Amino acid sequence: MMKSPPCGWAKTTIGALADVARGSSPRPIADQRYFVNGSIPWIKIADATKSEKYLYETKEKVNEYGASFSRLLPAGSLIVAASGTLGYTQILGVPGCVHDGWLYVTNLCGADRDYIYYFLQWKKQHFYNSAYGAAIQNINTEILRNTEIALPPLEAQKRIGEILSAYDDLIENNTRRIKLLEQMAQMLYREWFVNFRFPGHEKVKMVESEVGSVPETFTVVKLGEALDFENGKAAIPTEDGAFPLYGSNGIIGRCSTARYENAVVIGRVGAYCGSTMFCKSGFWASDNTIVAKPASIANLSVEHVYWLLQEMNLRRYAGGAAQPLLTQSVIRQILITVPDKRTSEVARRVLEPLMGLIANFQTKNSNLRVTRDLILPKLVSGEVSVERLEEEALTQPV
Repeated sequence: MMKSPPCGWAKTTIGALADVARGSSPRPIADQRYFVNGSIPWIKIADATKSEKYLYETKEKVNEYGASFSRLLPAGSLIVAASGTLGYTQILGVPGCVHDGWLYVTNLCGADRDYIYYFLQWKKQHFYNSAYGAAIQNINTEILRNTEIALPPLEAQKRIGEILSAYDDLIENNTRRIKLLEQMAQMLYREWFVNFRFPGHEKVKMVESEVGSVPETFTVVKLGEALDFENGKAAIPTEDGAFPLYGSNGIIGRCSTARYENAVVIGRVGAYCGSTMFCKSGFWASDNTIVAKPASIANLSVEHVYWLLQEMNLRRYAGGAAQPLLTQSVIRQILITVPDKRTSEVARRVLEPLMGLIANFQTKNSNLRVTRDLILPKLVSGEVSVERLEEEALTQPV
C-alpha cells in the first residue's frame, strides 16, 4: 500500500489518469508480408533499451499491412515494457507500432506526461514485485492501471518534469555527439582496414591470403595471437563506487575498485552477446563479459581493437542452446589481418583523440545519470520539494 501522500498531493491510480492498453504484433511474426517495404517503426524491447528518454529509431519497420495488426501510436506516447526489462519506460520520439511486449499509456488527464514518465521509471521495482510467470516475468494492463500514484499539483508536476528532463536533454545532446564521433571513427576504420585504402596504400602490393586479398605488409593471424582475453568477474555494486561496472549491455552499476583499464568489454552471454564497449579509464567488468586488450606483440591500439571487434559481428560466433554464448576458445581461432607498424601508428594518432572525446562524453553521461537517479525518487515521492531543491542549488558554489 502507498504511504500517505504529502500535504496537497492527491492519491490516485494510473488507470484513473489515463487509458492503459497493450501493444499488438502481427502473427506469425516471421511472416515477411508484414515487413516488406516497411516504413513505419516497429518498436521492440531491444530497440528501446538502446535509447535514452525518447525513442527515435528501430531496427525493423512494418508496412501498412503489418501496422493494421499492431498498435500505431503517435509521437509523444508513453510506453512501458510488459516483459523482459519490466517497467522500462520510454516516450516515442516518432510515430510507431508497438510490439505486444509493451503496454502504453494515452489520454492523460490532469497529469503531466514527463512527470508520469519519471514516476513510472521510479516504480520499476514495484513492477518486478507484481510480475507473474515462471520462465519469463510479465506485467499486464491491470497491474499498470492499478498502480497507485501520489500527484502533486499540476504546476509542481511540470516543474519536477522540467528539472529531471534537463538532465535527460543533456544526456541526449551528448549521445548525439557520441554518435557523430563514432560514425567518423568507423568510416575511417572501414576505409583503412576493410577497404585497405590507408595512407600510402597505392605503393603497397595486394597479395592472396587465407582471408582473401590483403596488403603484403599486413599479417594474417588468429585473434588469440593479437589480443589477450580474460573473462570478467562477478562484483557487488556499491552506490557510491568511483568506478563503472560493465555488464553485457553497458554500465550496470558502480564499484569501489577497478580491475581493468584501457580495454574493450565484450558481452559474453544473453541478449547482448557479442556487443562491444570501449572503456578508457578504470572499470570493473562483470562475469557475463570478456575483456580484450592488445597483446604485447601486436601492432594495435585499444582504439583499433574496438573497431576491429565491432566490424567482426562477434554474435555470429556464439554457441549455446538456451541462449547465445561466446567462449574464448572459439573467438581466439578467428583469423584477422594486423597492419604493419607504421600504418598502425598512423591509425592510433587519428583514432585515439576521437575515441578520447567519445569516452569523455560517455563519462559526462554516466555522471548525469547518477545525479538524475539520485534526485528522481526524492522528487516524485515528495521527500524533497521542488522549492527546497532549488534553494539548495542556489547555495551551491559556482
